[in-house]
Amino acid sequence: MAARYTLETEVQYVKGVGTKLAQVLSKLNLYTLGDLLFHLPRRYEDRRQFRKIAHARAGDAVTVSGKLVTVDNMKVRNLTLTKAYLDDGSGVLELVWYNQPYMKDTLNKLRNSQIVAYGVVKESPYGLQMETPEWEDLPDGADPDSLLSVNRIVPIYPLTEGIRQKRMRQILWNAVQYAHLAPEILPRSVRERLGLMPIQHALQQIHFPDSEQAIDPARQRLVFEEFFLMQLGVGMQRQRTRQERGIAMRIDADRLNEMLHRIVPFELTNAQRRVIGEIWSDMAQPHPMNRLLQGDVGSGKTIVAAAAILAAVDNQYQAAIMAPTEILAEQHYINLHRLFQPLGISVELLVGRLSNKQRQQARERIATGRGM
Repeated sequence: MAARYTLETEVQYVKGVGTKLAQVLSKLNLYTLGDLLFHLPRRYEDRRQFRKIAHARAGDAVTVSGKLVTVDNMKVRNLTLTKAYLDDGSGVLELVWYNQPYMKDTLNKLRNSQIVAYGVVKESPYGLQMETPEWEDLPDGADPDSLLSVNRIVPIYPLTEGIRQKRMRQILWNAVQYAHLAPEILPRSVRERLGLMPIQHALQQIHFPDSEQAIDPARQRLVFEEFFLMQLGVGMQRQRTRQERGIAMRIDADRLNEMLHRIVPFELTNAQRRVIGEIWSDMAQPHPMNRLLQGDVGSGKTIVAAAAILAAVDNQYQAAIMAPTEILAEQHYINLHRLFQPLGISVELLVGRLSNKQRQQARERIATGRGM
């Protein structure tokens, strides 16, 4: 069965999940084995240091190990309390669970057995207490390193209603056994040059690190891959754009500069002239322009955009400016209308607050070329 697993294997077939829990995991957008592998911990807790109960103090988050000696349920108002007592030879610690009556049967099967518990110690009228601890039993001869919720650096995962950390941790442990299925997209030469671990090792260490020192290198490997793929996608999109057929504008720089001089009441800066020239050069190419114009407030970005619009209009085409808000759209409309009015270039405003009649009229003017 394991040989047939792929990253696309549905999450319900991962050991420990099933159809019911798969519905819960779908709330976290976890649908496949691959999704599980990249469902990363949000933080970690170091639960490696064991504390004798006699040395525990209220407010401490501690890991304790001892014999489970007593288990019982009791009613307090509308609550069902499950109480168990852990004895490590130096003292006794009360463990409490709220409204989980099934815990009595679960723990009774482990009476007089060794268990390991982790939680925050509180002071109660009857001694030290730990509420809703995470715990695991330690059968005779069991390897303490096999514990997932104690005796290690423990991953803490993003959750949703219907699943607890302990269950999620077990599912991820099962999923990580298939980390070798994750494709290694970085060549060995690149990994060695940058000091990056293989993807399989990174996934194993990000979920269940051998040490605190292993976490950052694992995270760096995954972050590098994420940004690498992002940049690769941008590069591929740029290449596709270059291969698309666009409209090669006829650029008469002298004529366009004369038009700009008529409508701009100030001398353009060298940076504005340079960028306008680059944009006109792009617009003369037979493929679409893809350009980001960046500048401080008041640096003249609108004038640069106006120069691009002039080139389109001079070639008998229209231009459109999209704005994220109606207020900004109106500001652009006012500024461009004032700029282009001396040249007889009409500007149209199309925003959501227009009435149906106004919107229809604006669209008709745009469609017939009477509005930019």
